[in-house]
This record gives sequence, C-alpha cells and structure tokens, in this order.
Amino acid sequence: MVNSEDNYARDKNIGFSTSRERSSDAHRNNIVPFGLARLSKEMEIEHAESEIDQIDEEIASLKRVIALLRKRRSALKFLSTQEKSLFAPIRKLSQDVLQYLFLVCQWNLEEDGCIPACKSVAFVRTITQVCVHWWSVALSCPALWSRIFIDERGQCEVDNSMVGPFVETCISLSRETPLYLGIWSDPPASVYTDSCIQGIVGTAHRWEVISIGCEELFDDIMTNVLPHVTFSYPKDLRIWRLPRSINLNPSPMLTRLRVSCFADNGFVLSLQAAPSLTHLYTHELEDLQALLGVDFPWVQITHFKSSGNIYLKEELATILGMIPNLTYFKLIGETMMVDCITLPRLRTLVVGTDR
Repeated sequence: MVNSEDNYARDKNIGFSTSRERSSDAHRNNIVPFGLARLSKEMEIEHAESEIDQIDEEIASLKRVIALLRKRRSALKFLSTQEKSLFAPIRKLSQDVLQYLFLVCQWNLEEDGCIPACKSVAFVRTITQVCVHWWSVALSCPALWSRIFIDERGQCEVDNSMVGPFVETCISLSRETPLYLGIWSDPPASVYTDSCIQGIVGTAHRWEVISIGCEELFDDIMTNVLPHVTFSYPKDLRIWRLPRSINLNPSPMLTRLRVSCFADNGFVLSLQAAPSLTHLYTHELEDLQALLGVDFPWVQITHFKSSGNIYLKEELATILGMIPNLTYFKLIGETMMVDCITLPRLRTLVVGTDR
C-alpha cells in the first residue's frame, strides 16, 4: 500500500533528479566546470534555489493550514468534552448526595481542627462557580455554611475585605443550623477579626462547636459571646492558649472538651456542672491535674486522648486512677511511666505517634 507521503509526493511531482549523482562525480574528481558546463551548472543552481523558494512558500502555506486545523481540532475537542460531560455520572447524583460530597471536601480542609480563612473562601468560591446547578445546591445546603473560621495565624494570605462579607454570608445561609465556630489569632488581632466577632454574637445560641485560640480577644469572647450561648450548646468546646482561669459552669450539653497549650501558671478550668461530658482531649499541657482541678468530673470520662503533654512522676497513673469508666485511651508522643492500673472497661488502647 502506498502511504500518504508517497501520494503527496506524486501529486506535487516531488522527486530527485540524477544530477545529484553527476554532481557527486564532479566533486569526487575535483572537476571545475567551465564553458558550457559552467553555464549549465549555474542554471541548475538557479533552478534549485527557485524551487527552494517555492517549497518554502508551500511549507509556510501548509503551516498556516495546520495551525487552522489545530485550532479547529481544539474547538471540536472542547465541544466534544463539554457535550460528553452531560453524561458524566456526577450529573446523576441527587442533590442531597452532592451536598454530602461538598461537606466531605470541606472537612478535608481542616488543619488542627480549623480551616484557614483563605481556604474557606477559596473552597466556596470554587464549588459555586462550577455551574448554576452546583451554585444552587451549595446555597441550599445550610451545613456547608455552618463552619465559620476566623484564622489569622499567618498560614496563608487572604484579602481582609473578603472575610467580613464571607462570615455574614455564612451566617445568613446557615439559617438555623448549629454552628461550628473557630476563632484563631496570633496577637495582634486585626480589625476584621474583632468586627467579625461582634457580627456573630447574635448567633451564639446556635454554637455547637466552639474552638477558641485568641488571647487578645479572650475577654471579649467570654464577656460578650459565651453568656449568649443557650443551655443546649455548646456540645464540643476547644480552648487553646488562653490567659487566665475559666469558669464554664454550667454546661449541661457539653460532651467533648479539648484543651491545649496551657502553661503551668496557676490557671484552673472550672467545669463541674457538665453532666454530659464524656470525651477529654489534651495537648501540650504542663500540669493537667492542676489545670482541671480535683473537682473535674473525671468519673464521667469514657474517652481520653493525650498528646505532647508533660506529666510529672506518677501523675498519669493518678489521673487514670480517677477515670474508672475509661473505654478509649490514646497516648501520643509521651513515654507512659505507669505501673499497674486497673481499667476494667477499657476497650481501645493506642500508644505511639499520631498517624
């Protein structure tokens, strides 16, 4: 079968004459043409250069044709891909399944229990700009807007002017859904953090999870915000690096407490009236027993996770001895110096790295 290149060469009458063999003999024998032979060679050279120019023009013309064909091919490829997307399996998903996928993607953005503000804004902007359908699904999912994070720990750059409107949008679209509120800041906190806090005070009755790690604004939060929280909430409280003793009584619905980065400065976390508290998570504490105090409802704790803490001699054994109903215990990063402790209800024990 004759290939396409041969067909093109035949159609264009492209070939090589035998003058190349004759020329090679002249070069090999070092024969300098003169007279009629010289004239013949000059005409042959002129004809070859003229044909070169013609070929160059044709190559340029073919390149223009190829460029147009490539452009047309890209347009058809885009059209084909776009039309094929109409049959994509994701378009068959119901609205509630698509909303759940949005929430899973949002949860995966968390870093240390908090989503940096820049990632929150970027994530919502991305899913709402895919198509009108996704935009509608996102706006009709209150849970997607119920996780409000104000994070100023320098993890990423974010336009300050966008955070305030974003928080207001989250409050509006979350409707009456319980809120997950995270406030993080390395001093000094910016103006937009303070204004955002003032803007969300009116939603304090919906705060289900509160994560506070902002020393500079701690007094404002405790004075202006937490008193507005109803007896139904919070259920999960996370406190990080706060500057003084805290009284969280009463907290009848609190089930999970997480404390982190407290130094041994005589601070006490007062929490006796928490009948639903069962989960305790501690991180980088110097004196856990002194921080929580002897009146802490240890006997209610069933899940205890400890990471990066500094335990005094036999302190861990003393603490575990006060938790007879412990069913889950995870110890990360510390050397467990405990002799023999009876934990009759323990079902899960994890010792090692946090992986």
